Amino acid sequence: MGKMKRIELKSFTFLEILVAVGILGFVLPIVFNIIFTIVQQQIKITRLAIVKNQGDYVVNVVKNLVIGQMTGIYSEKELVNKKCDGLDNNQTYDSSTGKDFFFKDINGAAVNIYLNQGKIATGPANINLTNDQVMVENYQISCANFGSFTTPFVTVKFDIYYNTISTRPEDLARLSYQTSFRLRN
Repeated sequence: MGKMKRIELKSFTFLEILVAVGILGFVLPIVFNIIFTIVQQQIKITRLAIVKNQGDYVVNVVKNLVIGQMTGIYSEKELVNKKCDGLDNNQTYDSSTGKDFFFKDINGAAVNIYLNQGKIATGPANINLTNDQVMVENYQISCANFGSFTTPFVTVKFDIYYNTISTRPEDLARLSYQTSFRLRN
């Protein structure tokens, strides 16, 4: 008669399963720590990108506005006391808020670029140049002119940072900006 085949059952022993669980217990925390670190770094990179985009936008708008549209600098909205015209002792002028630093545009209107509750805004329409994701501090706008036949240099400085209540270093994203350019002829 025929031979009966013997079926061998292959399975893991208790010791092999215990070793596998031990290795997983050791490796999984390391893997999750790496993933958590990568996610934190990605959040920081995203926040820095937002801060950089907002800062670059402000610099470009201010530069294009001043170079393309502004013809003079004044200390008040009525455009009476001209500043940085290079005459006498009127060579430099600065403002820490921008609320007393006005430009005269090509249409003769007063326009200022100022700090408004942590945002950079432009007037007279009071349009914020930064959004709610970022805050601005240490804002300063200034001008300098040391020659009577030249247009003044305008300098804008500010620190811009991601708007968060966290104080952890990995959650903070801050950049400092400074740019200078000549006023329109």
